[in-house]
Amino acid sequence: MDEFENEEERAGSPRMVTWVRFGVRGTPSMFYALNTHLDNRSETARRRAATQLARYLTNRLDPELPRIVTGDFNAPAAAGTSVYDTMLTEGKLVDSWTRAAKRGEQYGTWHGYEQPVPGGVRIDWILTSPDVITRYAAVNLHCDQGRYPSDHLPVQAVIALPQPGRL
Repeated sequence: MDEFENEEERAGSPRMVTWVRFGVRGTPSMFYALNTHLDNRSETARRRAATQLARYLTNRLDPELPRIVTGDFNAPAAAGTSVYDTMLTEGKLVDSWTRAAKRGEQYGTWHGYEQPVPGGVRIDWILTSPDVITRYAAVNLHCDQGRYPSDHLPVQAVIALPQPGRL
């Protein structure tokens, strides 16, 4: 028996998370970097993926190491949105955009190769452990002769990792 009630609950394609544990050369610092791309078709698939990712972050990775989670979440970065709330509460993360000491102008990160929309919805995010300091966050508007390299605008952040042993 199919576990999905209708076609809208099915993911559009297989999804995954890539992760790596980095060491900072010349220091004892280490951190995790994870990247994902959640389903663009199914809210159910996005919710399930967010729950699975949050559980992985809290149950499988060394809790002493900072985490940086990036991705196309295909959901607004806003309180009250299930994917966002899950990543922040269950995943024990913070949004680098809202925590940044300084930030550029907000734009919708999906623009479909059209002119970017100031104040638009961020569906691409950088999340971090609460102990990571975000000095600056921005949406990168780079285009070459009017052509964008992607249908999404890149998000970027300047961060500082906590000193090892300090959480």
